Amino acid sequence: MKNKKYIILILCIIALFSMQFVSASDNTDIDVLADANDNGILLAPTETQSFSNLKDVIDSAGDEITLEYNYKYNEGNPQTGINITKNLIINGNGATIDGSNAAALFNISEGVTVTLKNLTIQNAGGVYHDWDAQTVTAFHAIYSEGTLNFVDCTFKDSNIDDWSHPNVNGSIYSTGDINIQNSKFIDNTIATCGVIYTTGTVTLNNSYFSENKASSKAGAIYAGNIPLIENSIFESNEGSAVYISNENSVTSVKNSTFNSNRQGSYGFTERGAAIYTNGIIDLIEDSVFSLNWAKNGSAIYISNENSVTKINNSNFTENLAQENGGVIYTEGKIDSIKDSIFNNNMAPIGGVLYTKSVNMINNSTFDNCGYYTDTSKGAIYITGSDDLIIINSTFDTCNAGEGGAIYTHGGVSLIDSKITGCVDDSYSILTKGAVYADGDVYIENTTITNNFAKEGSAVYTIVLDIENL
Repeated sequence: MKNKKYIILILCIIALFSMQFVSASDNTDIDVLADANDNGILLAPTETQSFSNLKDVIDSAGDEITLEYNYKYNEGNPQTGINITKNLIINGNGATIDGSNAAALFNISEGVTVTLKNLTIQNAGGVYHDWDAQTVTAFHAIYSEGTLNFVDCTFKDSNIDDWSHPNVNGSIYSTGDINIQNSKFIDNTIATCGVIYTTGTVTLNNSYFSENKASSKAGAIYAGNIPLIENSIFESNEGSAVYISNENSVTSVKNSTFNSNRQGSYGFTERGAAIYTNGIIDLIEDSVFSLNWAKNGSAIYISNENSVTKINNSNFTENLAQENGGVIYTEGKIDSIKDSIFNNNMAPIGGVLYTKSVNMINNSTFDNCGYYTDTSKGAIYITGSDDLIIINSTFDTCNAGEGGAIYTHGGVSLIDSKITGCVDDSYSILTKGAVYADGDVYIENTTITNNFAKEGSAVYTIVLDIENL
């Protein structure tokens, strides 16, 4: 009898533990599902519906929708775009909207804010030929008079380029503001200017622009104003990657990369292959510019004479200009260049810089920046008469006909610096100085060696003051 009681007691204990294990397992499953939902982990749509279905969803929506299908334009669907007249968030949930290169997507009304999230837009916009009516119509992918936000989106393969419609601006055309966050714009083609074209303001962070093409001005973005370009990459865009039209705009560039922007595979953009601005660039920091080609200002062209630019901790490599400004051409001034590297940049006038003035260069390196002709001038070419101060910096193998390293109409102070090899032995074309200055030259604790010229191989100037050379 006692044995029976023990057995019953043991069975009860086992049953109790089993219930606890099941309960714990159930709770774990619930927690995992809750975490997944909290983190927004949803499955992308796999089925595809038409633009007519998408219009119905948008027309009947409140202020936010989550797409449950992919959508594709088919003949007979609304071709001129879905009108959005209310504030709306469209969460794509990984969906794709495909315009079949034949239809507009959205028309956004003035005063309305539309946010596109987690969405791929492809083949949107296009040029439609009605052969019976003998008419041709160009459709922007998106037309906006309001505010348009892209968050975690991909916009690709839009093609609005046709011999019969040569003057089209913007796959995305806007008269309002556009905000871009964590998004990609890839392999889009526009007949004239700007995959994104707006007369308003663009804000830009952590985004990627590649292989966007235009025949004029901007390949990727044409905007009235861009206050900040941050954590973004522009590569292999045709035309200027970024074109800023407003002369009152002020732009900072931080932690961004501009690589291989030019006109076609071997062509030269007219001005500023990476950035052209009618406004001001106040800061370039922690950024990389490489392999950009333009006739003037291969990487950056600033047309505003009031611009004053600071350059910090940035790298400029193998940029090429056919005429002036191997890296930067500015009608304004360079306030300072600090902790930066310039390698293998070329232009006949100003292998690195063509500018009105440079106040200070500090702790920076210029290596093999120049051009091998007897009429070329200066890795740094300064048109004005303000004085330049160079501290703890190196110019190595910077070649030009006059002023291999520096050509200025003002004065120069060289402190704790080094200028060496500013002509190639096989050419020996330097006519006037590794440093050419119309003003006074002051030299302190500086090495100037292995430079060759017909006149003043080290320094060509009127007044020279040397201390601890």
